[in-house]
Amino acid sequence: MAAAAQTRGAEGCGDVALAVFDEFFSREQAALVRYCWGLTVDREAARDVAQEAMTRAYREWATVGADGSNPTAWTRTVALNLVRSQWRRDEVAADRAGALVAERRSTEVDTAGDVDLDRALRSLPARQREAVVLHHLLDLSVADSAALMGVGESTVKVHLQRGRAALADVLEVTE
Repeated sequence: MAAAAQTRGAEGCGDVALAVFDEFFSREQAALVRYCWGLTVDREAARDVAQEAMTRAYREWATVGADGSNPTAWTRTVALNLVRSQWRRDEVAADRAGALVAERRSTEVDTAGDVDLDRALRSLPARQREAVVLHHLLDLSVADSAALMGVGESTVKVHLQRGRAALADVLEVTE
């Protein structure tokens, strides 16, 4: 009976699947928000993306939480795709609004402790930011970062090298 409850998904099903999802949510939510923040550099947007990714995981729990699946990777991939979609929408808006969008983004930083990191992460191209966030903020290996980004390990290494160099310039880090 418990196995049948797990295979029906979390929504509208038995207590077993709901308990498994609750455990997953409790274990992964904070890391997912950190990941999303690193990609969006916006706390509220990060929370929204993480919540949407978890909501989708809940709705698809019969598949996402099935034996042999990796719900953490699935949820991070959903979050990454949500952020990428937002980036594409932002690019379209930037094309239409031009300098107005650039000005808005440059004034979003509000706390002194995060100003440099926010500014530095915003200065990176999207793929470099993804690699830096996955590898340095989430402590994923190069191989895991590559799998999540859908590129080869050498591509991740290039993005990391260029991203670190750009961050060093923006943050004025000297050796």
